[in-house]
Amino acid sequence: MIKRTLSLIFLVLGATFFSQDLLTGIILLGWTYRWVGYLVKRRLFQLSPLAKTVTWDQFIIQEKNNQQDIGNYIYPKLWENPSRIKYLNYPQLKWLHRIIYSIKLHFKIGFLGILVTWNFTFLPCLLWVYAWYTGWHISFNKMYEESATGGTIGFLGTVLFTIIMFYVPLAQARYSLTKDWRIFFAFKLIKIGIYHRPLQLLVLAISYLFSSFILLTIKIIPVFLPVINTNLEKLNSQQALELMNDYYFLTGIICLGLFFVLKMMAGCIYSGMLVQTWQKNIITEDDLHEEEIAYLQKFQFSPKLNHSQQKSIQKIILSSLSISYRSSLIIVTFLVWFIFSFLPFVSEFFHYYPQRGFLNQPLVQIPCFRYVPQSLEEKNNIA
Repeated sequence: MIKRTLSLIFLVLGATFFSQDLLTGIILLGWTYRWVGYLVKRRLFQLSPLAKTVTWDQFIIQEKNNQQDIGNYIYPKLWENPSRIKYLNYPQLKWLHRIIYSIKLHFKIGFLGILVTWNFTFLPCLLWVYAWYTGWHISFNKMYEESATGGTIGFLGTVLFTIIMFYVPLAQARYSLTKDWRIFFAFKLIKIGIYHRPLQLLVLAISYLFSSFILLTIKIIPVFLPVINTNLEKLNSQQALELMNDYYFLTGIICLGLFFVLKMMAGCIYSGMLVQTWQKNIITEDDLHEEEIAYLQKFQFSPKLNHSQQKSIQKIILSSLSISYRSSLIIVTFLVWFIFSFLPFVSEFFHYYPQRGFLNQPLVQIPCFRYVPQSLEEKNNIA
């Protein structure tokens, strides 16, 4: 029990340390994808017929007894142990090889994941940046006849980001299972899933919005700290930098927890969506990745042909109600994502952080939760 507690504390502190910089945040992102992939597999098992006869641990033991590779079924560690590779018969260097191997593994997964995520989100983020600078340029130069330009560009970027957020969280969950960046460009499964799981997607959007409000609060609190405690105005630049580093490290634990929960929720929705669409013959093998097919077959999922006995009039009424219900939920979800997509402007207004404040949304892209003012860091570098 003590060992597990210490391991958990080390894991939390290590993950929080990685969340303090964009580069190490990519490594953390790769590890997160592996964790979500593990949870998706476990959730698929829980939904499968196998779960009625054996537990997850028993299933892993059976796979091991059958001389199958169980590496895909055990939880991923932050520092993986590549036991199949011998480091030139130098046991004393094994720890170094373990660290290098883990960083390389997680960085590769995280880098490919953020690359395709930015492929979808970079344009609206870029429009945000352009709208922000255009708005301030118009304001400072009194070009009020052009005042609609910045607002229009910002609105367009917000709408684009809103639409993209219907897709990206589930696409990231698929990537966590397959580890294939090309899965981001296979749209059919998620397009069908949006229709069949509107309530769960609304809950996911609300969770993102709630988490974003918490991050917004954490980001802007330092702006008001000197007002709350006037003694802080007496701190020199070195003391102020240490205070900000401690603040963002401690609050990073909260932010990181929210990030993990959101990714796990998306993974849970994706696994249920995959099973539902497969069993109802809504999708075929041509619509799925080979990894998805392999796990569906491994866990003994089979399509179910359900022939409805409802009368035509009943089908028409139920179909109409279903369309109205799903359409209403999708509209509400759009509004929630729109508010979420507008919050970066609020965040930057209270605590401006050049470029990265718009180009990287930590709940969606790289989990980096440190916003120490660059001017403060520059002062200490000069000193």
